[in-house]
Amino acid sequence: KDSAAIAFQKLTNFKKAPYKFRIHSSIQFAKMASNDSVASVLIARFQKLIKNRDNRKYKDALYYQMGRLEAQRDSTENSIVYYQKSLGVADGDAYQKTFSYEKLGDIYFDKANFVVASSYYDSVVQISNESTEIRIRKIKRKHKSLAALTRFENVLKTTDSILTIAAMSEENQKIFFENHIEKLQKAAKEKAQQQLEALSFGSSFGGGSSKQTSNKGKWYFYNTKLLNYGKASFLKTWGNRQLEDNWRTSEKPQLAISKDSVKSVDIVLPIYELSTYINALPKTKVLIDSLTFDRNDALFQTGLIYKEQFKNSALAIDRFEKLLTLHPEKNSALAIQYHLYELFSVLKNKKANFYKNVIIEQYPTSKYAQIIQNPSIKFTKGSIDELEATYKEIYYLYKGHLYISVVEQITELSPEIQQSKLIAKFELLKALAIGKYQSKEAYKKALAFVFLNYGNTEEGRRAREIARQLK
Repeated sequence: KDSAAIAFQKLTNFKKAPYKFRIHSSIQFAKMASNDSVASVLIARFQKLIKNRDNRKYKDALYYQMGRLEAQRDSTENSIVYYQKSLGVADGDAYQKTFSYEKLGDIYFDKANFVVASSYYDSVVQISNESTEIRIRKIKRKHKSLAALTRFENVLKTTDSILTIAAMSEENQKIFFENHIEKLQKAAKEKAQQQLEALSFGSSFGGGSSKQTSNKGKWYFYNTKLLNYGKASFLKTWGNRQLEDNWRTSEKPQLAISKDSVKSVDIVLPIYELSTYINALPKTKVLIDSLTFDRNDALFQTGLIYKEQFKNSALAIDRFEKLLTLHPEKNSALAIQYHLYELFSVLKNKKANFYKNVIIEQYPTSKYAQIIQNPSIKFTKGSIDELEATYKEIYYLYKGHLYISVVEQITELSPEIQQSKLIAKFELLKALAIGKYQSKEAYKKALAFVFLNYGNTEEGRRAREIARQLK
């Protein structure tokens, strides 16, 4: 790196070199910076380079490098600003953008803001969809692992909001949505006023550029919202005038106009109608139960992903503890408490003992109680092979419609398969067999057991999808 820095510095100072080589040498030299003091000097140099109009086509790369230098000084907020400025450069290089998006994604990933991080990684994937570069492939894998989390987080945000509002009294619902509509109307009015003030009618009509007229949505008369606003303003100022020459002269009679005719110009959009929101709220128990199921499932799945995939104990604990406050079913509560026991055990927190005692005392015959009391159970290669053979035998029973035998045999095997990698397969097969001859409620409970306990497996995801369809 030292030798590279010397070479880049020489080229930067070599006046006879083509300018593009000198500017890129400055950028590469900055990458060699190894301490805060050098970074500070380089930031001052880059600020001068950015101000130089000759460097306009390099601004995206210069801003990006400024972001890296700020990050090196642990100035994260400043680095975010410069990465965003790099992305905001008009006609910036697409490949350069992938670096800025990646850095922003990494920053928010480190902050555990995984949803925002996923959106930045998604931008990299969209720009370089066909790329086989190792860096891009790594980002694609990271983005894929965040996709499921993002989906569940969005479900959680939506369902939690709807259920919160649905639980309000009718009066509070009305107040909530009236405030919401008032904010929308205020924002729309301010935007419309800004657009009206910015419009240059002279350039649109008086021999100016015709570019604006060909761009649908930007020209005044193609914008419905602005057009209606303009009509209302005209009527208020001039009254209802006939379409004829010299219409502005005061002697010209005004057409009879009523309040109703003026009101008819203002089209009331559905987003400004209180009934739009009130009618959209879930009213029936079936709809509310469905939303509750989706919210609780999203809480559990996000907790599991934070725990198993991202090793973020704080967020996992937050999700599981919140879910416990919602009084889930007994089987669900057991699985949640076991995950909390594992999380607090890793953190060496005394709450681990609390959940351990709850599981052993309230669920003494459960597999979780057995695992806690007998943590040393190990499976040899031979026992795994034997279990695979046993699974195939029981599966053939299932295919032969011997569903009661399937349930009985898997139940008998339960102590042996508790820590086997095949346990999720056994439990799903058992749930499917229950669904063939027992009640729908029993089937739903069996499926819930599978996806609550093994939600991170293919079997757990399949059980959850079947349960969703049954809902």
